[in-house]
Amino acid sequence: MVALLLPAVSALRVLHATAPSPRAAAAMALRFTGSNVEITEALKEHAQAKLAVPLDKFASVLNDAQDVDLHLKVEKRGVHDEVHAGRASHFAEVTAHLKGPHKTVTVHAETEDMYSSIDQLEAMLARKLRKAKERQADLKVERGVKGKSDMEQDALGDMDDEE
Repeated sequence: MVALLLPAVSALRVLHATAPSPRAAAAMALRFTGSNVEITEALKEHAQAKLAVPLDKFASVLNDAQDVDLHLKVEKRGVHDEVHAGRASHFAEVTAHLKGPHKTVTVHAETEDMYSSIDQLEAMLARKLRKAKERQADLKVERGVKGKSDMEQDALGDMDDEE
């Protein structure tokens, strides 16, 4: 009987090890669009790896119902810009929708390489989302919304009053 259970237990361990973590499931989906650029798998993987860090860190302020938009664009320079004639500018723009009505964060970067534009977006997006989270916390303080520790202290204070 024990010999029959051991294969089942090892199979459960394998299934448990391959199951995605809850944090990975909560990651925001990126919606890719592009103008004058081919969005390759390598570019998608790089963007997802870089932008997943701030999106996971500040997931509490993001709207879960809407995806995050990443728009990639390449423009040729030189019509009115003799200094950069013959070069191309690589634009990357992220639009993230926040919780609450009509709240969005838009960040864009421009460099001569698409990968470095995405790298710049990571820091800019983290900064903007951190500011949005701090603004949200400041509004709660202004409205007088109590935190968990304040509620616990009030509950303990009520118990002391009853005695």
